[in-house]
Amino acid sequence: LEVPIDLNTSEEEGIKMLAKRIVEYFLNHYQEFIFVELVENDPQVSKKAKEAGRKKFSQIAEVMEQWKKSGKLKDLECTMIQQIMWNLIAMLVRFGKSKNQKTIDDKYLEIIWDAMKK
Repeated sequence: LEVPIDLNTSEEEGIKMLAKRIVEYFLNHYQEFIFVELVENDPQVSKKAKEAGRKKFSQIAEVMEQWKKSGKLKDLECTMIQQIMWNLIAMLVRFGKSKNQKTIDDKYLEIIWDAMKK
């Protein structure tokens, strides 16, 4: 999953674009979503293995930190903001899959922005 991030967009547009790409990727590669969920929640998977998987999303973490510094996101730890975003993305993937969708309507991305903005 490659998720290029355009730093020239607003925080709102960047977060919505990022979320849309991730949701739609997992709607079209649902087995990978299931795998990620299983790995994250399986106590037998080592912390080291989980951290290796998270490294694939390190660029996202860096950009989130920049967006947080702008003052437009909630004043929470960056890891908490990322968890909020991931949990809402996972919810939208499950919702979209239950409707056999391959794309997600932009109106649902508002949920993510609303949860993250100040």
